Amino acid sequence: MGIFDEFGVRKVVNAYGTVTPYGGVLLAPEVLTAMSEAAQSFVDVGELAARGGRLISHLLGFPDGLVTAGAAAGLSIATAAALCGSDRSLAAALPNVQLTRREVLVHRCQRTHWTQAVRLAGARVVEFGSHGATSPDALRDAITERTAAIVYYAEHAAVRSLPLTEVTRLADASGVHVIVDAAALGFPPEELRRYGDAGAAVTLVSGGKLLGGPASTGVALGTESMIQAMRVHSNPNFALGRPMKVGKEDIAGLVRAVQVTVSRGSEEPCARWRRQAFHIAHALKMPEGVRCRYVDRGEDDVLPRIVPRVYIEWDPESLGATAPEVARLLLNGEPGIAVGAWERRISVNPAVLLEAETDLVVRRVNQVMAELASATSPP
Repeated sequence: MGIFDEFGVRKVVNAYGTVTPYGGVLLAPEVLTAMSEAAQSFVDVGELAARGGRLISHLLGFPDGLVTAGAAAGLSIATAAALCGSDRSLAAALPNVQLTRREVLVHRCQRTHWTQAVRLAGARVVEFGSHGATSPDALRDAITERTAAIVYYAEHAAVRSLPLTEVTRLADASGVHVIVDAAALGFPPEELRRYGDAGAAVTLVSGGKLLGGPASTGVALGTESMIQAMRVHSNPNFALGRPMKVGKEDIAGLVRAVQVTVSRGSEEPCARWRRQAFHIAHALKMPEGVRCRYVDRGEDDVLPRIVPRVYIEWDPESLGATAPEVARLLLNGEPGIAVGAWERRISVNPAVLLEAETDLVVRRVNQVMAELASATSPP
């Protein structure tokens, strides 16, 4: 009996991707070995988080880094650093402090629930621009003497947002920090580095996605001054980040994961992902009115672009079910298949899909779609 069987928890086939609700990624043996070894000794956790972050930053091409309890925790801590700098008395008083600079700007067209992590630090979030587009003047007008930082959500930037270089140019002129949330990215390093090269003070990445580390980890990558300020607000200090604890085992696991991921490069995983996605796209037998298409890297705005996808699209009325309803049927079946879903589209992502599971995904999707088509066909 496996551990999840013992707990009474059902395992699923993950064709959704490196997402937190399904556990991020499967850890490499080298990562598990490092975590097991770290569990056998005591260390100064603050020193380990700083040293581990610095090792990761050098592997990925940034000046400095800090291991955090996920990218969302990094967003809260980066906001705290933008508000209070390295002032320990202010850090201890957050979020109830009197500050002149307390506002954090966000593109209205990048609106996301992750902004709650910004508010958690005591910041007041101010949106600028419109849902449809944003102009440099809109940002210029939004920056005031109360502005502490601008948060740029890389996954939601698309074509309606200002280019990051324009954001950092306007921010630098006013002494405002730019924080980039690039949680789902992280690999390859050259794609991640462009945020730092564009002038961001810090770039936040999930450790449990393309970097291949534990799901409870993240890393902040940025300038030495920004990372040093973030350390003041981080565990094990008595500050905002104290509840956002990341253990020594997970820190060791993340460092080893990044070492393994960088050493292996992107050629092999990209080839495998393309092979799996291409096979799925051509093996799916969709009913009339349902379209299946293969999307290779760079062909749409969904990040990370390095991972190809298979999209299944239809008019919900023609099939009698929306994409979220189909996703629930797949998840609740046997075996349970997790996929991404929007109103009219299912997304199959091979990033963490084992090759042995590829045909299981094809079989279950074909089965569910055929049953739905049969139920809506005229007698």
